[in-house]
Amino acid sequence: EYRHMLVELCTATEHRLAAFGEDTPQSEHLRGMLGYLQSFAFARTGTDVENYDDCDVFVCHSEDMEMLCRRGVRFTCCVLIKDELFNDVRMHSIDSYMHSLQMLFPNGDVEVQDNNISYKGKNGQRRNPQMSIRDIQAARESMKTVSNAEVDSTKAVNLLDMFDTTDCSLPSFLHLPRFKLMPATSQSAPGKHGRRTLADCQRFNVMGLRGSFSPAHCDLWNGTWIRTLDGVKMWNVAVDMTENEVEEWRSCERQKYWLPKKRVAIMLQKGDTLVMPPGVLVIHAPYTPTDCLLAGGMFWDFHASAQLPPNLAYIKKNSDWITNENPPKDAEWNDIIRRMQECCEAWKNQKITMTDAE
Repeated sequence: EYRHMLVELCTATEHRLAAFGEDTPQSEHLRGMLGYLQSFAFARTGTDVENYDDCDVFVCHSEDMEMLCRRGVRFTCCVLIKDELFNDVRMHSIDSYMHSLQMLFPNGDVEVQDNNISYKGKNGQRRNPQMSIRDIQAARESMKTVSNAEVDSTKAVNLLDMFDTTDCSLPSFLHLPRFKLMPATSQSAPGKHGRRTLADCQRFNVMGLRGSFSPAHCDLWNGTWIRTLDGVKMWNVAVDMTENEVEEWRSCERQKYWLPKKRVAIMLQKGDTLVMPPGVLVIHAPYTPTDCLLAGGMFWDFHASAQLPPNLAYIKKNSDWITNENPPKDAEWNDIIRRMQECCEAWKNQKITMTDAE
């Protein structure tokens, strides 16, 4: 069902690439995208609850996910939750989201990802251009009559890490106590460093127009859930990466558009929830074959308390190329990590106390 659509979009991108010079931002962006469209394999799925790690992505229902999490399972691959019975499934659409943005920002601009422009602000922090809601809506309307074979991906708008205006229902597994580590870490007396950064990232929206693409990266806080509210997303994930391949990525001239040797595509449809587990470095490069609206958030797992600190330290150290987010300053970062470790120690002591009582 998706292969024909992706072939058409690939052909359109190849034709568009021919119109740009070799070393323009647009040609770099298109070449990076084409690597995923010209040669892709759909992810190897597994559904056996007793053999959940022998696959690229474990596919399950929400009841199985909750059962495995209660059992203490810590996933090391992506998880795709299908057919969860959200009570708000009919309440979210791209149209309603755009209407909300128009009410919230009637005369203002929002930050968009534009891979045709690449620049940094003060202190080397990444900065994205601003775009008005009216112009975003106009771009969307102008693309509605364009066929897949004619899509111009250099004009596709990508809104990342937007303030969550949908307030959609959470995946049920997140209500389990073991996944409360990040909210616990972000609680502190007013005025402490870094708390707002961590609190804000626990809920966000992503809205991309057809043809938009984000180059390979991993998320700053090392644990993410994504719920598809409308449209389709092609979630490209690197698998079986070696240390040599990571070093190749780090040292290559064009890190932004580095292409993993082995990669698979997970197709997300409306109602799906994708989980990139805390404590696992999931390198991903999402592509948008139809206009798409996502809700999501970062989260941590008390059961991944051994894996999170070294992973977070690695991402922070290599944040100039491995993630597309700006980490907090050192003092704020260290405060967050210290608080996280205090919460993990409290969780560990609580579990010991409960075991002794039993």
